[in-house]
Amino acid sequence: MTSSSILYSYSVNMTSQDLTFAIDRLLLWSSQWQLKIANEKCLVLRISNHRRISTCLHPTYTINGHLLNTVSDVRDLGVIVDSSLEFDKHISSIVRKAQQRAGLILKCFCSRDKDLLMKAFLYICQTITGILHTR
Repeated sequence: MTSSSILYSYSVNMTSQDLTFAIDRLLLWSSQWQLKIANEKCLVLRISNHRRISTCLHPTYTINGHLLNTVSDVRDLGVIVDSSLEFDKHISSIVRKAQQRAGLILKCFCSRDKDLLMKAFLYICQTITGILHTR
């Protein structure tokens, strides 16, 4: 298993013991199926509507003796998710990449034909957004 997200807690009332038990079950399952867990890619993301989450109030978790880092945001399946379930960082990342591509297009193309530049921009930005633009 090489995903940075190994467990999703769907229960609001999940305790740290429940999560520790779930991690132990995951380790047992991965051992039975001879799947190696990439410890360095496993993270803890505490989802809360509170602005600041104190780490001293929360337990730490380990996988195979490796202490899991607690992070404020994580990229999973190409989407940046933060502890408040807001997507500001993800949107900013996409906008920044699109602006960089637009600058490269203007730098590389001699033509200033708006239709040509727009087609080039939309074609190149499909890889960033994953959205197919048709015009």
